[in-house]
Amino acid sequence: EILELQDIFATYYMSKHNGRRLQWHPCLGHCTLKANFPLGKKEISVSLLQTIVLLLFNDGDGLSYAHVLQATGIEDRELKVTLQSLANNRYVTAENAGAASLIANRTAIGPWEQFDLITAAR
Repeated sequence: EILELQDIFATYYMSKHNGRRLQWHPCLGHCTLKANFPLGKKEISVSLLQTIVLLLFNDGDGLSYAHVLQATGIEDRELKVTLQSLANNRYVTAENAGAASLIANRTAIGPWEQFDLITAAR
């Protein structure tokens, strides 16, 4: 489903911008999902990889790891980190300035990991 939407956008973008090239970086993407829970509707901000995994559960519960791996096409190592981050409600971090393995082990974002949105004047 995500790839279909990506193709639709790419077709639109290329029709408007000749000579340009799109390059996708799925690890940098994020989404806001609208979810229906027994106690009401919620909006959830998650990474693109988390979104892809969560969308699988629209079609059923109790999916095996092998099924999620095959259905998403996410690399094994990345899928493990993505599932861990969904399961334990922790932030994914890379210690040692990114040299260490990714692991979902933080309960809060440190001040060095926060960004300010600056809108450029046109």
